[in-house]
Amino acid sequence: MASISRESNGRKMIQVRCPDGKRRSIRRGKCTMKDAQLFRVRVESLMSAKLTGRAPDDQTSRWLGNLPTKMARTLLKCGLIDFNPTEALGPFLDSYFRKRTDVKSSTVVVWSHTQRNLIEYFGENRTFDSVTPGDADDWRRSLTRQGLRETTIRKRCQVAKQFFRAACRAKLIEDNPFSDLQSGHAANRQRDYFITHQEAERVIAGCPDDEWRLLFALSRWGGLRCPSEHLALEWTHVDWDAATIRIQSPKTQHHDNGEERLLPLFPELRPHLEAVYHESSGEGPIITRYRSANSNLRSQLLRIIKRAGLAPAQATI
Repeated sequence: MASISRESNGRKMIQVRCPDGKRRSIRRGKCTMKDAQLFRVRVESLMSAKLTGRAPDDQTSRWLGNLPTKMARTLLKCGLIDFNPTEALGPFLDSYFRKRTDVKSSTVVVWSHTQRNLIEYFGENRTFDSVTPGDADDWRRSLTRQGLRETTIRKRCQVAKQFFRAACRAKLIEDNPFSDLQSGHAANRQRDYFITHQEAERVIAGCPDDEWRLLFALSRWGGLRCPSEHLALEWTHVDWDAATIRIQSPKTQHHDNGEERLLPLFPELRPHLEAVYHESSGEGPIITRYRSANSNLRSQLLRIIKRAGLAPAQATI
């Protein structure tokens, strides 16, 4: 169905009979015979998919997503594909996610929510250059209709800007249609609430065990981000003599000197930390019972707050 030929200068070409019946040459340039053979196999897979009316297999689809834009356009001209996968939203984002091995899995989860919203609204095969600033405005309004909070919408707009900025850097589009959308952090001061000492003690009294009491105490009196900073705590981070706890922050570690900070071992914290210490081996992580991904701490906290006779809005970490 496809064959490999060599030019006099050693460059490789793939000879292929396209769906329109014409025979065309796809230049591969200077490459090894192994690479040329792999390319021929992928081209034959595309030809087979065209003839049978089926989608290409998963390996070929992933290969298409990683093709240089120029080669994808060549395959498009040959009629082997119906749209340029490097310029379409779905395949481009799949490829972008695979390449971003430099970010944490939790960041990928956050990004995936925006990816889902974009695909649901625009479709897998929508090309980047067909998305206008007006489309971006409509997409943002669609998030509002879904009932998402403004802070969530701003975050997803921020991530969408990032995706389209990557498309700009890949020379798929000249301007970012999402650049003018409101995004980023927007503090809602109406939700601020000061948890008094008495309210905190009532919540702690309703906690089921020592580790839960420590989780709440670290959040209320230590100001730790839950659960990332709690789960990062180990007994080696506690300096009993200096009365300090070294807090490692996954959220801010990419900032200068943001990877850790010292927390005073306040009198409100010490008894709860000591209680957990006496039940442990004194090594490894401090929080051991609630490390599973299935441990929904927020839902459990809401139940604890209600058992303490408080409204969740009155006592939220």
